[in-house]
Amino acid sequence: MKTVLHLAALAVALAAAGGTNEQVECTGQVAQVRTRQSVKLSVLVPEGGDGHYRPVSFWIEKPEAHPKVRSGDVVRLRAAKEKPRDEIGADILTRLANVVYSVEILGHEPFPPGAEATGGEIVSGRRHHEFVRVRGIVSSVIQDESNPAVNWFVLRTPSGDVRVSTSSSEHPLDRLLAMTDAEVEVHAIVAAKTRRMTFSEDFLLAGENSIRTITPPPAVAPVFDDPPRDTETFTWRERRGDFRHKVRIRGLVVAECEQAVYINTSHDEIAKVIPQTDAKRPQPGTVVWASGFVSYDCAGPRMHDAVFSTAPDAPEVAMPKPWMSDLDTIRGRARHLNGFTRLVVSVTGKVAVAPKIVLSGDFLWIEDRGRFVAVDMSSSSIDTRGLIGATVRVTGVCESVFESDPAVTTFPRFMGVTIVPLPQGGLTVLAKPVLTVKVLTTIVIHLLLVIGLVSLAWVVLKSRYDRRGRQLFDERVAHVRAQTKTEERTHLATELHDAVSQSLTGIALQIDSANIVNRGDNPALTKCLATARQMLALCRRELRDCLWDLRSRTFDEKDMTEAVSRAIAPHSGDIKATVRFNVQRSLLSESKVHCILSIARELVVNSVRHGKATKIWIAGECSDGRISFSVRDNGCGFDVSAAPGPDDGHFGLRGVCERVRAAKGTIKIESAPGSGTKTTITLPEGE
Repeated sequence: MKTVLHLAALAVALAAAGGTNEQVECTGQVAQVRTRQSVKLSVLVPEGGDGHYRPVSFWIEKPEAHPKVRSGDVVRLRAAKEKPRDEIGADILTRLANVVYSVEILGHEPFPPGAEATGGEIVSGRRHHEFVRVRGIVSSVIQDESNPAVNWFVLRTPSGDVRVSTSSSEHPLDRLLAMTDAEVEVHAIVAAKTRRMTFSEDFLLAGENSIRTITPPPAVAPVFDDPPRDTETFTWRERRGDFRHKVRIRGLVVAECEQAVYINTSHDEIAKVIPQTDAKRPQPGTVVWASGFVSYDCAGPRMHDAVFSTAPDAPEVAMPKPWMSDLDTIRGRARHLNGFTRLVVSVTGKVAVAPKIVLSGDFLWIEDRGRFVAVDMSSSSIDTRGLIGATVRVTGVCESVFESDPAVTTFPRFMGVTIVPLPQGGLTVLAKPVLTVKVLTTIVIHLLLVIGLVSLAWVVLKSRYDRRGRQLFDERVAHVRAQTKTEERTHLATELHDAVSQSLTGIALQIDSANIVNRGDNPALTKCLATARQMLALCRRELRDCLWDLRSRTFDEKDMTEAVSRAIAPHSGDIKATVRFNVQRSLLSESKVHCILSIARELVVNSVRHGKATKIWIAGECSDGRISFSVRDNGCGFDVSAAPGPDDGHFGLRGVCERVRAAKGTIKIESAPGSGTKTTITLPEGE
């Protein structure tokens, strides 16, 4: 890469709520762009020479405010190392993140060569969090089931398969499918698995321009017309070489289950073929071509990601003759990797209840002299109900089941044997189940267990029903009490409005009449009348607030945050008010709630009317038997020592102080012209 990468970090002391922020400047090439709730950039930084690069993560909180960045762009970033918040905090769990505030795109260049890595090094974890280049064959292309914005494919390398994650916007699914069987070189970051992934190895994170095609896939389609390898002159066991590319086999479909199709090749070898997702499966008894990738497991070679095509002109392939054997012999030889595995066998036994070791899937268990074998019925239409105890003959493809892959485990644990029955004559009932003493005992035991479970369920449900009934009764009583209180408050509000409110209106008219009669002849009287008019206006506003409190259900709120929000809503208007009042409502009496709501409401009125604030923050908590809450705004502020009082016609702040003193609390006002206002009130928890 022509551009010199450098990472220069400079610690700058900044006054911040959480401490000092570290300023970071980085010039480098973007290896990957990941978009979730925020945008993550992985920028390459040289480390240790020899073509080694280390990705450094940067986060763009508001991508619409910066130029759009792509993989391969050379950028200059300026960021602050700070605690993640908002959208970034939802994406990562680290304590600090490089949050970008300036993006400058300097150009676009090919990726540097990077350090060459093998598939084995990546899956083993030896190249974790490095920028590497890996060469291999593209196979197994799928879309992520939980996140449609991500596509996956498997990179087949001589030392092991590697999973590669890409963005669907940068590498659409159809484009990746078109690259299947192509040899590519991937420049990507090695990442570790997360909890939601079903595999346990490291994988590659590929960016937009990080996949380079070395050898394209075969140009002729479909692949069956021009197979990559001639399969007419080799057998599976003879050609156990490097099957990195697709191969093609032809044979007779003898059996199938939910996961695989079993094909008998022209060399009388049964191949296990795992179809590609959404591939059309062939019907049993037909001769087909199967094209896919070959790998080896405990039973030998198998083909996966396969697609099928009929072979009408192919010579007839005979159905293999079954080996007649007993379960003991089959299990004994299946423990060895060259036993009856993937041969057609025919065994006889009784249908039994599943043993302690149960394989996942739809299985019918056959038992003979203490030996068990599982019959895979996932793709069979045979009705197996009522066959417990019946004697049956099963004919199908036999396969060993190991707990772990013998390819990577020295001593794999043998789990048992499964048989995939043939579509015709795969399961034959030789003798119907006989009602013996053992069977009767089993039925009685199961009936007793069912009765016990039903009785236990009845007891549990009755207990829950009684508890729920008492809970509903208590809730109904509380609702009736709240309704009664609301009706009483509504009645009182009506009386106050009809009596006191009208009287105050009459007094206001008399003051206005006196002011008209005076006509300014007596300045002292004019001032007194103006003060009386302001006091009366304040009294009428407090009366309106009181009437609103009596008519609303604010006091019935179980959450103090919601109660405070509803109390200030008529006075805050379009002002953005943030309320976080972490105090349990059950700890407060109605008088204490009224005191808190009245104080908060009056302070919000002051912030809006006098402070001209555009944002208001209200926070409260309870600690050590005292309730502390604050009201803060970004208004114009004022000089606390020279604050206007009743003599100047301002009674709101004096009223707040009097309420606090009456509640035996304390008040602290912090403000200055141009810096907003913060008022902190502390009240005792009790009455």
